[in-house]
Formats: sequence, structure tokens, C-alpha cells
Amino acid sequence: NKIYVYNGTEPESNLPYSESYSPQAGMVSSPDVAAQIAEAVAVGIYGKKQVFSERPYLITTHDNRWIIRGSLSQNMKGGVFEIIIQKKDGKIVYVNHGE
Repeated sequence: NKIYVYNGTEPESNLPYSESYSPQAGMVSSPDVAAQIAEAVAVGIYGKKQVFSERPYLITTHDNRWIIRGSLSQNMKGGVFEIIIQKKDGKIVYVNHGE
């Protein structure tokens, strides 16, 4: 079952122009939400198999940003994804994958 239906381009007249609600803690207020966003972005780029193999994700915070990194099992070699997300608005400010 799909969770969405793509309906094409939104007419300009339907777009909101007033200030959007902004929670005091930011749009991405918890590590759980940051992990979900980072996983969705990483899967879209690197694929589900690769990204899920890097669970559990390691999450830290710095300067009102979440830093989400994949992890490797002790016997695995290679790099992991790293994604940085602004807490305030959810903007993805950095995406990379080590070798």
C-alpha cells in the first residue's frame, strides 16, 4: 500500500503566504525525529540495504543541529553516512558517506 498520491504541481494560488507555526524547540525537536528524517534521506540516496546495515545510528547535537551518523559492526570495514539537520526548520545542511 502506498502512503501517498502524487498530484503534480501545486498552483501558486494555493500556497500559504502567512507565517507558519514554529515550535519553540524547533521543527526537529528530538533525536527520534532527526533519525527518521536522516534515514529517509539516506535511503533515497544510498539505498535501504546499505542504510539499514548502518543501524543503530549515532546522534549528537551541536549549534542547534542534529548530526546523524551510521555505525558499523565491529567486524565491518568501510564508511558510514553522515547527515546534519537544522533543529529549527529541518533543513538538511550536509550529506556525505565515507568510503
